[in-house]
Amino acid sequence: MSKVSIEAKATYRGCIEARSTVGATVQKVNHAPTTKLLLNGRSPGEHDPALQAKQVKCSILHDVKLGKNPAGLRLPDMKPFIVKQAQAQKWTASAMHLHLEDLKKPKDERYIHKILTSDEGGVLVFTFVPFILGLLHQDEVTAFECDVTFKRVIDLNEWEMVTYLPSIER
Repeated sequence: MSKVSIEAKATYRGCIEARSTVGATVQKVNHAPTTKLLLNGRSPGEHDPALQAKQVKCSILHDVKLGKNPAGLRLPDMKPFIVKQAQAQKWTASAMHLHLEDLKKPKDERYIHKILTSDEGGVLVFTFVPFILGLLHQDEVTAFECDVTFKRVIDLNEWEMVTYLPSIER
């Protein structure tokens, strides 16, 4: 067994790149039509004696894969995502339960008026006191303020709209 030269590594890297790293193994790279084409019909071991060792080719393949995947070759840890998703589902279910209870009340007494969910797991809950929201249409209201900085409520964002009406001092 001989030491792997820079040229041999570069040649085998070329074979890997030509074949693609997706699902690549040493055996798949060795038998790929592109490898035969690049090495003039010879196997990697016939092209350079140092490439007869599977461990050498594995090491080169691993380096090429790492170069293409800087985050690593393993799947990311999904546990935090799964826990967060489970919490979001629990909160959504709680909000839905409160909404269903609120629907039993007359419309002017309800607080939760609509719940929208997205395919990505986002939840938007519209809450307001109808009487106060109706005051926005009064002539006395010349402006209102929207606080879009989002307050964190548990693990949800809350958005507020604030207005002041002199006649009710609210």
